[in-house]
Amino acid sequence: MSDITSQSLTSLVKNIKEKKLSSEDVTKAFVERSEKSKELNSYISEDFSNAINKAKKFDEKPNLDLKLPGIPMAVKDLFCTKDIRTTAGSKILENFIPTYESTVTQNIWNEGGILLGKLNCDEFAWDLPMKQVFTEMFKTQSIKDWFQEDHQVDLRQQ
Repeated sequence: MSDITSQSLTSLVKNIKEKKLSSEDVTKAFVERSEKSKELNSYISEDFSNAINKAKKFDEKPNLDLKLPGIPMAVKDLFCTKDIRTTAGSKILENFIPTYESTVTQNIWNEGGILLGKLNCDEFAWDLPMKQVFTEMFKTQSIKDWFQEDHQVDLRQQ
């Protein structure tokens, strides 16, 4: 069988459902790959040991009717994950630990997904044009004055 981390999501789901692979094997493969790639700075928060434990529990009592049966994955650090630090890539939220789960991630976990960790992103996932708008805004003497002036910004030209 080809390298686990090179398989498509569809192949991984199929192989787990056909019991050709265990969730633990798949999770360990992705954890190992992530640990070898630390210099990429992909993760803001890692949850590797918990992911392996959840994979083992899944394998002990698999529910193969789920859409993501024991599939490990990482999510952008934009989504609140209960009891796991969520920063949205911002220093303002560097110590924020939500007491609730986002709808997006809850739906993933309900279908059998297993969290590897939280992936890095631009602050609040703003794209370049928004950064340029706020960079220009903060160059002015006073933020209050900037808002009182009529600033028309055409994002299409940036």
